[in-house]
Order: sequence, then structure tokens, then C-alpha cells
Amino acid sequence: METKNPDSFVAKKTDKLQYENRVLVSPVGHGAGGLALLWKQEINLQVLSTSTNCIDTCIIFEGKKFFASFVYGDTNR
Repeated sequence: METKNPDSFVAKKTDKLQYENRVLVSPVGHGAGGLALLWKQEINLQVLSTSTNCIDTCIIFEGKKFFASFVYGDTNR
């Protein structure tokens, strides 16, 4: 999800959700961007790379390995 907030604020808010793992990408500028990806312990997720608009991962779940990219597409063209 796009956070639009500093990592410290997002970390404090997401602590209450009880996800064991998370990766945060800091926003660029004021009030725009920033990404958060949260997942439970039973999901084996490895973050391969991050950028301002994408988090690339490798996931192993129930014995199956796959790659997933979580992308934020800016609504401004």
C-alpha cells in the first residue's frame, strides 16, 4: 500500500496489526509515495529489491515457489 508517511509513523501504526514481518520504502518528498508490505510468519517471503514504486519478492508457500511484484502506480499521468 502507499503510505504517504515517514517509516517511523507507519511502523508505529502497523505494530497494532500483529504482522510478524514488514518492509517499508520511504516516501520521496512530502505527502506522496512510500510503500509498506506486511506478511505473516507462515509465509516465507524474501524481498529481492525495492524502489519508490515496487517491491519485488520471492515467496515459498505450501511448498510452491513463485515471484511477486507489488507495484504502486501513480494516479497522475
